[in-house]
Amino acid sequence: NLGGPKPTRHGQREFANSKRAELGSDYWARQAYARGYEAMRAVGTDRLAIVGIYSPAEAEFILRQHKSLLLGVTCDSQNERHHRYLKRYSSDTRRIMTFTEFVAADKEENSGALPSDANVEAVLQKCKICVSNDSDEESLRDQVLQLMADLGIDQREFIPESAPQDRNFDNF
Repeated sequence: NLGGPKPTRHGQREFANSKRAELGSDYWARQAYARGYEAMRAVGTDRLAIVGIYSPAEAEFILRQHKSLLLGVTCDSQNERHHRYLKRYSSDTRRIMTFTEFVAADKEENSGALPSDANVEAVLQKCKICVSNDSDEESLRDQVLQLMADLGIDQREFIPESAPQDRNFDNF
């Protein structure tokens, strides 16, 4: 930021969409995969988790990767999602949206017509597995742990032993 205006969700979305339009519809997923692939090889694992897939083209890129899985996390309540947003971004790192602004941003992030546009709803339609985050953190944790067990994933692969016990879930 370097003293300029605080970043906004709208500005971040516009920047992301413009980069996708300029450098390819799957630009951000390719960048995340390339960086993550190098990191996972450096630590000797074949597991990689990428979060924040916003465009259908990014989802398609992920699905083309060997042994990939696209997992969606949903929360139907905009009130709850706005409350969680406020908890996450209560610092001064970005301008905080009112509920009305949040709803408008949510609508915009789900209405992209081009493959380079954000369209989370279209991404969720590509997910073979969706987890509901409509309840509390404990319920979400239980669902994720069960899903990991069903997929044969040892949770210790994703939680550093040095992580404080009360923060383990943040590291999934």
